[in-house]
This record gives sequence, C-alpha cells and structure tokens, in this order.
Amino acid sequence: MQASQLAEYDDIAISLVIDPLLGFKTHKMNPKFRWVTCNREELRSIVEEYISSGNLDEACNGILSTKWACHYLMNKDPLQKQLFKEHLCRYLRVFSPNSGFSILPVRRYSAEKLEAKISVTTEWLKSSKIHDLCGCIAEMTEDEEKRLLLPGENDFSIMFSTRKKCSQLWLGPAAYINHDVYNLYFVLFRVPDCRPSCKFVSTGRNTACVKVLRDLKAGDEVTCYYGDNFFGDNNKDCKCETCERRRREQANGSLKRINYSLRETDNRLKFRRLHSADSLSSSQCSDSSTGACEKLQLDSNSEALKEIPNI
Repeated sequence: MQASQLAEYDDIAISLVIDPLLGFKTHKMNPKFRWVTCNREELRSIVEEYISSGNLDEACNGILSTKWACHYLMNKDPLQKQLFKEHLCRYLRVFSPNSGFSILPVRRYSAEKLEAKISVTTEWLKSSKIHDLCGCIAEMTEDEEKRLLLPGENDFSIMFSTRKKCSQLWLGPAAYINHDVYNLYFVLFRVPDCRPSCKFVSTGRNTACVKVLRDLKAGDEVTCYYGDNFFGDNNKDCKCETCERRRREQANGSLKRINYSLRETDNRLKFRRLHSADSLSSSQCSDSSTGACEKLQLDSNSEALKEIPNI
C-alpha cells in the first residue's frame, strides 16, 4: 500500500472498530478526520459480539455491511476492497478472545484528554511473539511527507529506515504501543539498560509484530523504545511510567549521578517498591497510635513480600 492509502484505511478502520468501543476519538493521521456517520452503538454491539463469539468473518462482514461502509467501498476496485478488509481485520483481532492483549483508555499521557494504551490480558513469557499485535509499513516519498505530515500533530508513527534511507509510515494496532525509555544512567553515563517490555520484529516485507523482552503478567502495559530523542532532547518530555518515576526519584534526591549503577531488573524494581512502602509506613507511624502503626507496617510488608522472590 502507498502511504496515503494506508493512512486513509487506518483512520477509517479505527473509527469503525476502536473508537466506538472506547467511546472517544483516538489518534488519526488526518487531523481533520471526523467521526464516521455510522450508528456507533451498532458498531459497538458488533465488536462486543465478536469479543464473545470470536467469529471474525461475521464481525468483519457485519461492519462492512453497514450503510456508511457500503457507501465508502462503492467505488473501490477489488484490490482496494481486499486491502481495506485486511486492515479492518487487524483491528478486530485486537479484541479476539485469544489475542492476549487489549486497547484500553489511559489519562497518564495527557491531562486534558483520554488516550489509549496496549495492555496484556494474559501472561506472556520472554521471547514469545504477540502476532496479533501487528502493524503495516509504507515507504514515504519527500512529497508525501510534505503533504501528509504536520509536525507535532500526526507524525507519531513515522520511522526512518537507515537501510533504505527513507521515512516509513507505521500504522495498525501496534501504533497504539506507547514509549518506554533507556535507563537515565544510560543517558548520563552510557550504561546500557532498557525497560521497554517489547520490541518490533519483522513478519514480512511490509509488516511487523511485537516480541516480548521480559515476562509480562496480565495488566502490564506493552511499551517499546522509539529512540533517544523521540520526545525532545534525551526524551525529556516523555510521559511514560518509567520516565515519570525517574523524574520523581531525581526530584526527591533518591536518584543520584553515580559512575556505575546496577541494571534495573524486575526484582530490583519490586525491591524499590517495598522500600517505598516501608518509608510510607514509617512516616504514618508518627501520626498514628502504636497499635495502628504496627498493623500498618505488618500489612504493608506482608503484601509487598508476596511479590518479591529471592534477589
């Protein structure tokens, strides 16, 4: 597909599948894109039925048979219809009972509006591939970049291929994956340490899916690393959970500039959370009775200890 074609199909597929289910308008390549004039409750019921039944063909045909979709496809040739249907199915598979992940609303990345994130709904082991969490790639010419892209508005899914020396448009369910970054120590001292939970791997000439970098449990967000300066210099404007936590630690002095640091692992992060829980319990003790204080410390430690294996 050409970049302009992929952008158009992606915006429409999202408006037919994702937006009706979430109840708000998510990102679009066309900043002026308007809600499709379908009955959103009808679209929502089709997707909800698919979540229960798992019948992909029935759900896809149900959406394509709506009045708006029929009108949209009326003047498309057979190949265009097939490409659109394939892209629509990529978004429907997000809600397959066996996909192992889902798109959920989140407010962490913006104080003004709801956005979306990908979270797993089951356990995924390191090195496994989430095949339904996929995306499509279309090479962009310089003319397409000038015509389609508005910096800061719809350039969220642009990658640069160092091999092909050109920009590429990256769209599909995997475009909802948010960013997680290298350890702050990597930025300061070039100590290699990375916290994203997944990475993109090729599945074909113009497609890719997600490979798990560390064990994930149900509820964990899927994050990938997009580059050193994707969110400003050294990703200083990044709002991912890892960056927010490190900024808090830097502000209260618990994150210091040192020459060497231990690599961040899941166990060490859990140990840090346990230490934070102990500090909270101690501070609350000064304002409460001894009995209540002892109970709070016991409850806090017991709950946290359940999570921590031997380090």
